Amino acid sequence: MTATKLTLNEKQWQSFCKILQGLSRQCFDADIIDGVIRQRANDTSAIFEVDITSMLDSSSFPIPSIKDHLALLKDLAGQVTIERGQNKVVFFDAVSPYTLPVANRKYLDNKFMSEQELDSILQSHPQRTTPLIRYIIEKTNLKRIRMALATFHAKSYKVVLDNNFAFLSLKQGDAKSKGSNVSMEVIKNIPLSQRATGHMYLSASPYKGFDYDGGIVWEIYKTENSVISKHYWSIGDVTATVYTRGVINNDPPELPQQSEEKTEKTLETPETKK
Repeated sequence: MTATKLTLNEKQWQSFCKILQGLSRQCFDADIIDGVIRQRANDTSAIFEVDITSMLDSSSFPIPSIKDHLALLKDLAGQVTIERGQNKVVFFDAVSPYTLPVANRKYLDNKFMSEQELDSILQSHPQRTTPLIRYIIEKTNLKRIRMALATFHAKSYKVVLDNNFAFLSLKQGDAKSKGSNVSMEVIKNIPLSQRATGHMYLSASPYKGFDYDGGIVWEIYKTENSVISKHYWSIGDVTATVYTRGVINNDPPELPQQSEEKTEKTLETPETKK
């Protein structure tokens, strides 16, 4: 932690706790290095990235087992100071200090991912190209998606590409569930930047994590039959981003293709997870 002591104002502290709460739904730990959080979800289906240097400068410290500490951290009020000692990190407001021993990073379940490692995953779907989908999911639809995910106990959602438009829907269970006709089409007529057909199942992680201040910008970057899905919006003065990966299947289904052998650990899709 380069800055051994820094103070967050009330708004910044609330945003920081909101980020931790979102991570706690998908990650056991939070690992902050040089003011950035960049790590995989517990099931490796998503990558979370939050640049909080505007609040934490170049601070570096882990918060293991987020859920065990979140309630007490959220209870700190007003201005909160974070001080890094040799073997501990102390959070304190005007009343109480809360001390965390510095955890050994090699024992964290959710380890920090370097920017180069993320770039290697995204390089086949460059962000500077025009996305197939760029759509703002309003807060009303976001709440509806979350409610449907909870009701259906779903781990993924389906996107149908129908020439010039896409449709987002959910069904009971997951991508491999059979025999259930319970479903909900949440968003219709999402414009596509180019004609495309097929369908894909994407991890629901982006909708189960962060509580954004508003809706979410949703972008899909396509290369041949694979996609990178990107969700982002603001939490306070910072932007939180979630990346997932998917494969487009043709409609009607073609003969099964041979699965690609993974040569390196990357984002798993709902259809590749066992």
